Amino acid sequence: MKFFHKLQILFLSIVVLLSVIITMLLIYPDQLQPKEPEIFYCGNALRANGENHIAGERLFKDNCKSCHRIHQDAVGPALSGVTKRRSKEWLYAFIEDPQAMIKKRDTAAVNLYMKYNKFEMMSFKTLSTADIDSILVYIELSDL
Repeated sequence: MKFFHKLQILFLSIVVLLSVIITMLLIYPDQLQPKEPEIFYCGNALRANGENHIAGERLFKDNCKSCHRIHQDAVGPALSGVTKRRSKEWLYAFIEDPQAMIKKRDTAAVNLYMKYNKFEMMSFKTLSTADIDSILVYIELSDL
């Protein structure tokens, strides 16, 4: 009789434990997923799963592709390797307001303006630095 009583307690303990585990899985499913490693790009945390690459591709196609290609010149210059040629600060300023940089007589901005038939690049004041970073990640990953 004592053995049967201990077996009942063990069985009930297992049932309670399984109930708690199942309840936790239903309530907090995200907690059991492994965290994605983050990399830092120009001060912004980027997800290693490619979400920034996907966002960057969408932003590039929506805002840049009409004038730029990654590996060849078009209306504007090819963008492959742009992060090696220009600082992030310069890229942010130029993408946000290229006309202002030309008016300030920034050498690189003026040279681009002259090289591409005095075609003025549009200002993209609505793009955040995170948006620009995503575009730059997309361009850099397209170089691989």
